[in-house]
Amino acid sequence: MISEFSGDEANITDILTQADSTVPEYEGMSVEKVVIDNSFYAGSEIRMQGNLETTMLYNLEGYFLPIKEGNHFFIRLPELATEQQLDSMAAAFLSGAKYTMLIDLHGDFKGISIARLIYDGEVLPEFEYQVNIYGSSMLIEIPMLFLFYAQESFYLELS
Repeated sequence: MISEFSGDEANITDILTQADSTVPEYEGMSVEKVVIDNSFYAGSEIRMQGNLETTMLYNLEGYFLPIKEGNHFFIRLPELATEQQLDSMAAAFLSGAKYTMLIDLHGDFKGISIARLIYDGEVLPEFEYQVNIYGSSMLIEIPMLFLFYAQESFYLELS
């Protein structure tokens, strides 16, 4: 759809490869990436497993990793592009795209029932993103535009 309206050729494989490069390879953690490209979805499934304490010893930036502080977890989300790099046509298409995170509510996450998106110290209104709990899983959907306009102070809080 992007290429239809922008006039530029968009290669989904190139886009997904570029997106995969934003997910760090953390020492002490296995990261599996699977490309999803069908008639309904285009994206990547990324599964991360490992010992968080060991991983954080070697990876201080901690993007996408749950960092525990008291009884809360914080997941820092990286900025994918600047406002200047994102043209209005791309922004229009990304407004419907979502970053989806599925969290297993076992182990360290047992008892987690609330997810809040924090930007620049302010809690974003719940209608800006979706959080649903299905049994022992929490599904979080964040508009992709947030990841393109986010800055260092953008994170997800789990409690």
